[in-house]
Amino acid sequence: LHSYDPSSQLETFLARAGPNEEYHVFLYIEARTVVSGIFQFIDICQPIIPRWKTLTLSQKDQGWSHERLKFGGVARIVMDLFRFIRNNALRFPILETLDVQGHYEDDYSSTSYIIEEPESSSGYVLASKLRTLRCSYFLPYLATNILSLHTFVYTQKLYRHRSSMGPIFGALFRMKNLTFFELELYDGHLASIGNDTNSFEEDFPSILQFHLRLRRFEVLRIYPERSWPAALMKKVHM
Repeated sequence: LHSYDPSSQLETFLARAGPNEEYHVFLYIEARTVVSGIFQFIDICQPIIPRWKTLTLSQKDQGWSHERLKFGGVARIVMDLFRFIRNNALRFPILETLDVQGHYEDDYSSTSYIIEEPESSSGYVLASKLRTLRCSYFLPYLATNILSLHTFVYTQKLYRHRSSMGPIFGALFRMKNLTFFELELYDGHLASIGNDTNSFEEDFPSILQFHLRLRRFEVLRIYPERSWPAALMKKVHM
């Protein structure tokens, strides 16, 4: 299912699908339809949300100019979608893969895009069978102790204002049974470690495979004592 499919086509397809059909869902975000277009799709698909098998949210390769990107697209959709699911007492009981594809030039720093778990959500599990999480440039808030998650792939471009290790440590801490972790960093030589780094030092014994990919990494321009990748390797024990 694709969010850009015509409403009539979606309704016809869903009407003809069997009761046990499983769905692969793609939500493509555009600046001009960041709210209305997505939620028209969600309204039509609400009855079959529990049968979503994979979910991809993307704002990649849309040909936007730099100025048009500053609207927090994929972060806003993740926040609004998850809130809609919770408020309507829905879940993703068979969802196995979540792929969140942000854009390296967008801005996700606004606190209004942080997904906070409501106080009344104790025991609420959004996706009890989620096994794979892939995130590019935006890492959504994760519920405490995602025991089903085994694979985590994260891509980030480092800037000075994105140098905190808090989000990565927080995510890894909640993935109690994670076995595979891949971290892809762009421009890792540009970022120094944040002031919060000394407060982190964790063991993650469940992680059996770790891939660190350094893209556009200029070795001669780093200072080891302040290097973000070096600090990460020192603080994270696997």
